Amino acid sequence: AVLHSGRLGVVRELRQERATRQGRVKVPHAVWARPEVQERARAKLEAGLRAQIRRAVRVACPQAYPDWDAFLGAFLRVGGVVEAIPAQVLSSPSVNLCIGMDGKIELVSAQDQVFSKNNPFECVGSSFPQAHVSQSDLRRAALGVGRALHRNGVVGHVGVDFVAFHDSAVDALRLWGVDINPRLTASCANHAFVKFLTGAASEDRATGRLLTVSRRA
Repeated sequence: AVLHSGRLGVVRELRQERATRQGRVKVPHAVWARPEVQERARAKLEAGLRAQIRRAVRVACPQAYPDWDAFLGAFLRVGGVVEAIPAQVLSSPSVNLCIGMDGKIELVSAQDQVFSKNNPFECVGSSFPQAHVSQSDLRRAALGVGRALHRNGVVGHVGVDFVAFHDSAVDALRLWGVDINPRLTASCANHAFVKFLTGAASEDRATGRLLTVSRRA
């Protein structure tokens, strides 16, 4: 399910209150960080969510959960994860890894996820190679996840999903890991099929582009 917090009236009210409070003092962040201020804001937010969430939330997979009540029932029964996502996502790169028993990690592929126009959280395909973030930065981040997984006993095929966005606070491109899929993913199988069709022997580590061997008659 997807909830755009900025569309909630209570969130807009709290943001306005924060701006007003901070505009009155020389050390603005100190005022809003006070425990009593935070507690009042939390209570107001919770009350607002209870009143508005049914109208504001959108179920991303109606085939599985036809409405909010069905989704909430499943969430309360088996649990779930609440994740934040940047307001302006530039791309959603993903990486497929193969983690060996000895800890050796192979980066099998890196691609951009392609999402449905009707549902921005429904992945309908992949674009090879990924073309929106530094390949070396993406590789470093993915291998770091792979090493952490191996330390926790995970071996075999793993897919790692990221989102890339511009962080205005530091004026830099950020890369967040958002999902781990401990299996042979569809994008990994698709990548193997593309390599088979093109006869690619390897990939350029700097760009992720497939490299084919020239065959002369």
